[in-house]
Amino acid sequence: MKKIIAITFLFFLASNVVFAQMDESIKPKSFEPVYSSMKVSELILPAFDNAEAAHLDLNDAKNGKLPLFSRNIKCNINLGNNDFTAIPAANGKGWIKQKQITSKGALGLVVLFDMLYLPEGATLHVYSPDKKQVLGAFTHTNTPLPIAFNAGIIAGESCIVEYYEPMNQLGKGTLAITEIGHAYRWVKDIEDITGVNASGSCEVNVACSEADNWQNQKRAVARILVVAN
Repeated sequence: MKKIIAITFLFFLASNVVFAQMDESIKPKSFEPVYSSMKVSELILPAFDNAEAAHLDLNDAKNGKLPLFSRNIKCNINLGNNDFTAIPAANGKGWIKQKQITSKGALGLVVLFDMLYLPEGATLHVYSPDKKQVLGAFTHTNTPLPIAFNAGIIAGESCIVEYYEPMNQLGKGTLAITEIGHAYRWVKDIEDITGVNASGSCEVNVACSEADNWQNQKRAVARILVVAN
């Protein structure tokens, strides 16, 4: 558990960058009825050591370090080693690749892409198996060059990573996952504010009348996940 994930709130001047992170109008290809019977291969991660996490949390508190809600489990998932279930898109114009990742007992999962490159026309989603929580679509706009990437958090002990690559870009995408964040506390509040227009349990939603005097400020607030070494 060398790398850790921390959560913090930051204020941004360029608020439009935050909302450009994903295109929610693009749904996962597999959500179409024609793919309803698609089987997804599953990776079950090594057991998370809650006792060790508690010990590390105690030491962090004593040393004045940032409190954490998640610690990472090593893995090795990429497009080149046949880890993904792959089927041709119904229109014959591309391929859909999926992988379910499970960490038993996790309150939430954070998929950390060690390297991600989405060519033009490709899309990436991370979502819960019940399809109620969806992160994405992430596109070439997010990854014009190969970069390390953090898609966000999915509540629960399982998530599905779905990658779509059009036929004219076949083999050009890069997707490598070497660590998964296993969230073990505080995720209830994170789940409560998963939606764009939602607020935490101790907050007033900025879309409500009580926040009429804060409409300019609302465009400068974001919640981000930070990976700490």
